[in-house]
Amino acid sequence: MRSDEPVGSRSAGARKTPVLWIVFAVPMLTGVVLFTGIGMVWLLGRRGDDTTWDRWSDVGEAFGVMNSVVSAIAVATVVITWSLQRREFREQYEELAVQRRILEGTESALRRSAEVGIRGLHVGLIGMALDNEHLADVWPRASTPAKI
Repeated sequence: MRSDEPVGSRSAGARKTPVLWIVFAVPMLTGVVLFTGIGMVWLLGRRGDDTTWDRWSDVGEAFGVMNSVVSAIAVATVVITWSLQRREFREQYEELAVQRRILEGTESALRRSAEVGIRGLHVGLIGMALDNEHLADVWPRASTPAKI
C-alpha cells in the first residue's frame, strides 16, 4: 500500500480480479453444465430404454430439492452482495465528505496565502516608492500638514 492511499482502500487491481474471474468462470461453468447435460441426454437417447428414462426421471426429481436450495443460496447471495455494496457506497460517501472538507480547508489556506502574498507585494512596492527619488513627489511632505 502506498503512503498516500487512505487506510482500508483497495487498489484498482484488487477490484478487477473478482470481475475478471466472474467474466471468465461463469461462462466456462455454464458451458460445462450445458455440455454435460446435453451429453447425458444424447447418451441415454442412444442406449436407454423406458426403465432407464424412468430412473433418470426420479434422479431429476430428487434434484428438484437441490434446485430450491441453490435458488435460495442465489437469493441470499444477491442480498449479501447488495448489503456489501451499500456499505461500500456509504464508506465512499463518507470518504468523499472528508475529502471535501480537506479541499475546503486547502482552499481557505490558499486564499490566505494569496492575500499575504499580495500584501507582501504592496509592502515591496511602497518600499521601492520610498527609496526612489523620482517617486518622492507623490508622497506628502512631513513639514506640510495633510489636507483633508
